[in-house]
Amino acid sequence: MNLNALLLIIAFTVVSSCSHFNQKTPKPRKKDYEVTPVALIVGPGDSLKVSSFDEKLPSGVFVVSKSGHIIFPYIGKVKVANLQLDEVNNLLIRRLRDGYFRNPMLSVTFVERVSQKIIIMGSVQSSKSIAYIPKITILEVISSAGGFKKNADREGITVMRAYKGRNYRIRVSVKDILAGTIPNFFLLPGDIVIVPEKFI
Repeated sequence: MNLNALLLIIAFTVVSSCSHFNQKTPKPRKKDYEVTPVALIVGPGDSLKVSSFDEKLPSGVFVVSKSGHIIFPYIGKVKVANLQLDEVNNLLIRRLRDGYFRNPMLSVTFVERVSQKIIIMGSVQSSKSIAYIPKITILEVISSAGGFKKNADREGITVMRAYKGRNYRIRVSVKDILAGTIPNFFLLPGDIVIVPEKFI
């Protein structure tokens, strides 16, 4: 079972255990919109491409282990979890300088990101997990899921969020966002967006 499927199963289990979920979900407060965007960081399961500008240094794709490490030629085990890409790049260069190379030049980029995800589920065309991007909005995530189904309740969307040690259930109205009466809603890694059905 892949990670995306596992995340969706967990999310469905959480939601099914909450009775009358939307009735208890408050409308968002101003502070809910003012969260600080989280930087892209490296985590377990992510794939990194390390490109060398020196023929003596190897280039390749490296998968971050569960413990947060990669194994890089010449320097061995390197902990990269919870670092940004430029920090990983600088760490590898520093370690290489300490050993074999006078002026190593590298570039580190993401190939695949699985450690920072947003889950969207419910009355959308495709329930799925989506890689987090700083300042990604709820409208962008809904669009990535193929948009609403016909019976979607666009005023009763719930965002489940863990933020600074607290758990939130935030009600978001896309109808109000599109009307311009409330600002767009920024999402964070780990958010679960639940689009309920509209009962007539």
